[in-house]
Amino acid sequence: MPRKGENIYKRKDGRWEARYIKSHDISGRAKYGYVYGKSYREAKQKQHNALAKLEDSLDTGNNQVVLYKSDVKALSVCWLTSIEPQIKQSTFNKYNNLLASYIVPYLGDIVFAIKGESFRGKRLETISLRMTAAVATAHAESRNKD
Repeated sequence: MPRKGENIYKRKDGRWEARYIKSHDISGRAKYGYVYGKSYREAKQKQHNALAKLEDSLDTGNNQVVLYKSDVKALSVCWLTSIEPQIKQSTFNKYNNLLASYIVPYLGDIVFAIKGESFRGKRLETISLRMTAAVATAHAESRNKD
């Protein structure tokens, strides 16, 4: 269960420390930013300002930290190998065929980057679920053609 709260603590040196989530790494773990103040109120205000600045940078797209860069072909291979133990061999073969026939020829060379701040709050499982849905849709459409 996720922890909740403001993440504001008094340090041994008498200052107040407030932390906030700046981004998530590729595995989904939070990367924290820290601000300090002489009082609780000052630390809380600095935390609020840092979060507002972070949200502004998300809106304007000024994110420079790239966590992951790949093409659709490489991501599809990675995804397929990651779900292989969880599915039947026939399903694996069908997904592999759908990727090779419908997705990779059209989208395989598209390079994308997941930037640090835009990846915030998302996990690799979410991307995997979306790819599973895309393959299932392609499977349903191929069935309708037959």
